[in-house]
Amino acid sequence: MNFFELTVMHKNTILAMLLIASPILFVFIAYSDTFSMSWNQGRGGFLFGLAFIMAEIVGIKFVVSKNRLIFGIPLVVATILYFVALDFGLHDYILNAAPAFNVVGCEVANPQGCIYSWGWLWDFVIITIFVISAAVILFGKKWIRIVIAGPVFLGGSAIILSLDTFFPFDTLGPLQYFVPYLVEANVWIINALELGIATGRDNIMFLKGDYGPFV
Repeated sequence: MNFFELTVMHKNTILAMLLIASPILFVFIAYSDTFSMSWNQGRGGFLFGLAFIMAEIVGIKFVVSKNRLIFGIPLVVATILYFVALDFGLHDYILNAAPAFNVVGCEVANPQGCIYSWGWLWDFVIITIFVISAAVILFGKKWIRIVIAGPVFLGGSAIILSLDTFFPFDTLGPLQYFVPYLVEANVWIINALELGIATGRDNIMFLKGDYGPFV
């Protein structure tokens, strides 16, 4: 992304970028201490998802109408309110609801590891729903061809967190042997689409993007 590309873009497209980015930027500014560059320890993945989305939107020919921008505002407000509400009891409510879904504290290393993953899981679910919904509102049926990498990354992070929540450590059994292949597939997709510099080792993916390294 460079200044020239931004200057030739339609102003409504730039506003659409800001609209999609606003909840993530709000959370980053208001709760910067929750951003850790690790997939299961905070919201650092939000920044990489946002970087993918911005990279995909820059240079598109699609002109977002004013009405679409207006329709997207309530969605932004609702998403921001979710993150604000976490500090006013919603986070505790989510954690307290975990046992009803058979989510219990892990017994290895971190006794509450699974509970924390359960909490982060909902953050990623909400932001994924927001990004997809906003993309549909702003770009209509063409959204999947315009902004696909960001939602896939964020949704994938939510799936990984759900596995970490419901199947901690080695409880996946034989299925865990497929994880390295899934990691390599993600590495190939990211590098092929030039969304960043990704490498994989065993069950870990290392990603380097505009916001620094991510593991």
